[in-house]
Amino acid sequence: MDFKEESMKNAKKLLLVVLLGELTIMNAAPAEKKAAAHNIVVGPHAGGNYVGGEKANIAIGNDGVVGDEDTIRIGTEGQQNRTFLAGVHGVRPGGGGVVAVVIDSNGQLGTVPY
Repeated sequence: MDFKEESMKNAKKLLLVVLLGELTIMNAAPAEKKAAAHNIVVGPHAGGNYVGGEKANIAIGNDGVVGDEDTIRIGTEGQQNRTFLAGVHGVRPGGGGVVAVVIDSNGQLGTVPY
């Protein structure tokens, strides 16, 4: 299959995915799953582990986890080893209630009182 044929095939899958309430870029796996709702997946294999009940997730470059709900997953353990977020360093939070952000051994972010 040449590039044009592959692009058309992907475009058709993308259209199907968007019609099902998903946003998928460069991956059609979630369209093939049943009952997935309002997930955004970007990248090859992103959301590929979803089996159908997952909802309201964002998976960027991550396969996702069965049963995920309201979860953001960016990158894949073992592939990415550095993270840069713009607009964080040197920026003082605008509201009150400042808290410290911590990360656990699974890569999950959370807060503790400051």
